[in-house]
Amino acid sequence: MFPQVTAAMWMDRNPVHMLSSGGSRQAVAVLRRIHGQMQSVLAPELVRDYHRSMGGVDVHDQLRMQRYSVQLCYKTRKYYKTLFLGLLDMALVNAFIVYRYNKKVNNKRPPKHSVFMEELMVQLLAVDSDKVFTEIEVSMLLGQHKRFAVVCTFNIMRS
Repeated sequence: MFPQVTAAMWMDRNPVHMLSSGGSRQAVAVLRRIHGQMQSVLAPELVRDYHRSMGGVDVHDQLRMQRYSVQLCYKTRKYYKTLFLGLLDMALVNAFIVYRYNKKVNNKRPPKHSVFMEELMVQLLAVDSDKVFTEIEVSMLLGQHKRFAVVCTFNIMRS
């Protein structure tokens, strides 16, 4: 009825506590760097599974927390703004990963993260504002009477 949850504690340099909805606590050999040399150490199978699958997540987090992070540039007290900026950062990193993969598939040299971000900024700034706002009709604003609407504020100032 309920999924099986496995709990494990492993003593590395510090205690490592893990919860998992799969896997086991059986001891397996894991390579660890001790005093500059790689040595085989017994650890729960959960630790081995974690090390096998976390490489991509670590790279994503490293790319996201570099100096190009939008979320780190803006401080806000509203949680939803912080959440949005974090999602924007993730979308930018995902776009960079897909772009880099596409370059590798086409046998081209993948660009650095900074070059990609500069190209993206240039493309976003090249969007013509006239094309963006052509679909909004000014006549829609003329029929509305809100206190702080641009048209209504202008009419109050004239009278």
